[in-house]
Amino acid sequence: MIIKNIHQIPASKPENKCKQMSHRVVNTNPADHALREALRSPEELMTLQQVADQARVPIQTVHTWVQRYGLPAVRIGRYRRVIRKDFDEFIQHRKREQRF
Repeated sequence: MIIKNIHQIPASKPENKCKQMSHRVVNTNPADHALREALRSPEELMTLQQVADQARVPIQTVHTWVQRYGLPAVRIGRYRRVIRKDFDEFIQHRKREQRF
């Protein structure tokens, strides 16, 4: 089909778009849900430096926690952020491990 002017482009019906959008697959991954919630309130996201300051450890220790010990960190652009709730759970888990 050769279109010579813009008026020849078939118009799409808005109700078709709504139907298509209603059939989208919704991601129900709990980690994604936690990230979406954290993005709604920026104070819930912590930089690695903020994590280090709060834990009173060097930033390299926080990098080690992320790389080796499973502290969940999210990449936003080129930066990593930690959700405050995940950090609190990580610290509680580490405390429980040290008790035994």
